[in-house]
Amino acid sequence: MRVDNIRMLVGNMPCVPLETDEAPGARFWIKLEGCNPSGSVKDRACLYNLDEAIAPGRPQRGQTILDASSGNMACPVAYFGRLMDYPVTVICSSKLTADKAAFIRYFGGELTMHGDLTIEGNRLCKQMADAEQGKYCFLDRLHNRANPSAHYETTAPEILADFPDVTAVVGSLGSGGTMAGRSDGGSGNGSRGPGAREGFTGTGIDASARAID
Repeated sequence: MRVDNIRMLVGNMPCVPLETDEAPGARFWIKLEGCNPSGSVKDRACLYNLDEAIAPGRPQRGQTILDASSGNMACPVAYFGRLMDYPVTVICSSKLTADKAAFIRYFGGELTMHGDLTIEGNRLCKQMADAEQGKYCFLDRLHNRANPSAHYETTAPEILADFPDVTAVVGSLGSGGTMAGRSDGGSGNGSRGPGAREGFTGTGIDASARAID
């Protein structure tokens, strides 16, 4: 397969069956989002946020892309920022792992550690952007509709196209953008895949393993 731009490899990830004896009669499929270029589902929302940010007039060349993350979003921001030739600064929480820190730095991202929660980094980003007007283009993905829109417009329709009769989708939950977009898109409020009936229910699992419908 030949592609003219690596961003064309984002999304449309394959699904493979999961064999398990824990739920007899049920069929499970895993969507391989780790096959995205930077290694996670966050590539989808990252591109949506960057595309919105680099709309005409924003950011200007020389501005630095800025955002907060526990690590998963920081990786594609550094990766695609490098490909788009923008400097990147990410504010990460104490949850950042060593491999993700190495990834961010490898692709030229400037990394600052701050706090234990992403929202703390988000507040610091806002302070930085306000203090040095014009230096940063703050993505603010925690409050940016482009974050769930990526999954409302791409992931949910892909799931419904592959599985018109799917009833539930389970995923991990961080800021909530991924599951919110999937759930909205799969509920019948968003784009529907061919042959879709009642859509599906999204269920997120938070860090303490509680189900959140």
